[in-house]
Amino acid sequence: MAMKLTKTACWAIATSWSLQCLSQSITVVDSSHNNVSFRGLSISLDRSVWVCGNRGTIGKSADGGKTWQWVNPTGYENRDFRDIEAFSSSTALAMAVDSPGIILRTTNAGSSWQPVYMSHEKGIFLDDLSFRPRGVGICVGDPLTDGRLIIIATQDSGKTWQLLSPEQRPMVEVGEALFAASGTNTIPNPADKHSFLLVTGGRASRLWKVFPFNNKEPEVFTLPIQQGTATSGANAIAYAGKYLMIAGGDFSKPNRSDSNFALRYKKRPAVSVELEGGYRSGIADNDMNVRVACGISGVSIKKAINPAYPVAWTVISTMPFHVVKTLPGSKKFWLAGSGGKIAALE
Repeated sequence: MAMKLTKTACWAIATSWSLQCLSQSITVVDSSHNNVSFRGLSISLDRSVWVCGNRGTIGKSADGGKTWQWVNPTGYENRDFRDIEAFSSSTALAMAVDSPGIILRTTNAGSSWQPVYMSHEKGIFLDDLSFRPRGVGICVGDPLTDGRLIIIATQDSGKTWQLLSPEQRPMVEVGEALFAASGTNTIPNPADKHSFLLVTGGRASRLWKVFPFNNKEPEVFTLPIQQGTATSGANAIAYAGKYLMIAGGDFSKPNRSDSNFALRYKKRPAVSVELEGGYRSGIADNDMNVRVACGISGVSIKKAINPAYPVAWTVISTMPFHVVKTLPGSKKFWLAGSGGKIAALE
């Protein structure tokens, strides 16, 4: 006798089958640098994939991850590169945290690198690079003695940089800073071509709108996300249509899923939504109704983003990663993390 299935049962079976297939499609394409932790990841418009990490390690693949070229820039072999911004298979920027704060630039596919920014200021700690098209970008760092975040800006694809005036930079609370966990806590604001968005964490976790090329003061918004300790707060932001997604949590309690994700629709206040799987340091959207988030406790996926839609985030792997990236219209997400792991999720 044939068994009749309800719509709910059919949906559950189809969803289960789909997620099983997705979980099997996370493929580690390289782990040759197993003593390196990768936190920087970038995909250029020509689909070259760049990664960077500690021990001065930078890698690039121009063939979809089949082969990799590796380099440790001369003179910077011991630096911790936390973020990378790729413009093409030949041109990229790499940012090293801690003192001195450094941004390197290559125009010959990584064969050589030149410093385009360097700060020996005591306590300097850079966190993130973020760019708009046509070479407009910012680099954000933790506050120094004046209590304001460091923000430098460029309009020539990182060839030259200038420090924003104090009035343009957020004045944060004591113990509030940025996490250099994945190079994804700053993004261009798609709703305003003159501003960038960034999230802070720690003793306070907030959303900031900054205006690098005019004299407007930063705007600040509260976030309903874990905060109040040195290890908690927002780590990553990305847009999904008209929704701003904010992921984070507490990396000292990586399996805790409450208040680890927030959504902000247009100009409305952000709302808290549970992201199944715990602490997440990276999040990405492909403009095709698929979102992926990752952290040291695994990888989660979600198709619908509206909180009213009854589809939850689902853990598809417990493999740890720090950062996830994709391109609009792409069916492939790239992930990178500790142990030199670089993976692709189809």
